[in-house]
Amino acid sequence: MSAYTSKLSRVRATSATGSFPSKVPTATQPTGAGVVGDPVVQGAPQWIQVIPFGDGADDSTFDLRVIGWKVSDLGLWVPTILAQAACTLSTAVGVDTYEATSSQRFADTISLTQVRADVDSKVSSPTGNLVASFQVETRGCAFIEVTFNLGTATGANALVSWV
Repeated sequence: MSAYTSKLSRVRATSATGSFPSKVPTATQPTGAGVVGDPVVQGAPQWIQVIPFGDGADDSTFDLRVIGWKVSDLGLWVPTILAQAACTLSTAVGVDTYEATSSQRFADTISLTQVRADVDSKVSSPTGNLVASFQVETRGCAFIEVTFNLGTATGANALVSWV
């Protein structure tokens, strides 16, 4: 891992609802809800940590994708799925006025359901209402985007950190 680490930050201002959006190559630099830019101009961090949380009852579910964006010499931004995870919410909640509030539950169970062949990952899925997380290699992507697909949860979000 690289020596750079960042503080955890909420990936979306409000929880996502609905299903995975379509992601296709574009001439426009990625921005908006769920997009996290590389904080280092040179020597990009090699990993991103993801701590999923969401809205709904204990044992509610959602899926999330970590999408890496790279740019071509001519300015074409190309998305690739680095990882996809199935998340189950717990009874562990956040704290009001912070990134995850007391009405939002952290995932205690994470299963990586898809990981790009050349991408390493690390999962901490303790169950038992303890906060779960995973790390995934960014493979030099300038931007990472986290998207969500709701199962039984009513909203989904995540804290992320470059590590």
